[in-house]
Amino acid sequence: MANTTFGGIIRSTGDNKKTSSAGSAQLAIKFRFAHDSNGAAVVKDANDSTAVVLPAGAIVDAVYCKAALNAGTWDLGVKDFDGGADITDIDAFVDGAANNLNSMINAATSTIPGARMLDQQTYSEQATVTATVTGAASGNVYGVIYYHLDDNGNNS
Repeated sequence: MANTTFGGIIRSTGDNKKTSSAGSAQLAIKFRFAHDSNGAAVVKDANDSTAVVLPAGAIVDAVYCKAALNAGTWDLGVKDFDGGADITDIDAFVDGAANNLNSMINAATSTIPGARMLDQQTYSEQATVTATVTGAASGNVYGVIYYHLDDNGNNS
């Protein structure tokens, strides 16, 4: 199977007649961070230390996580990719999650103890995903961020 990477918004009308409204496809990206993360960029996985960066126009829909920390809590958020200060929210996606949380977090599950997803927002520029861990001496958190790109829904 071929892998294809391109700089566009994936969308579909579903019926190939252009009579249905075009909808954005959901995308997913893996992430990992360690117990000693303190506002550091989240990486793709244990074998790839590339920072996880969301594209401009991204809207995060949900985060699946598997936390295996020995104690404490953790946050998942974003910082400005280009080093500016216009995008900085250290707990935009997950705020105060429990050290052993294994769950899907979205706006509907914000009542899970130790999990909260803030209001969905569109990022006007690239955003680096960050993590902050409090009170853990060992362990890692793994997961998947599900997002889509802001799209006007017009057929093309």
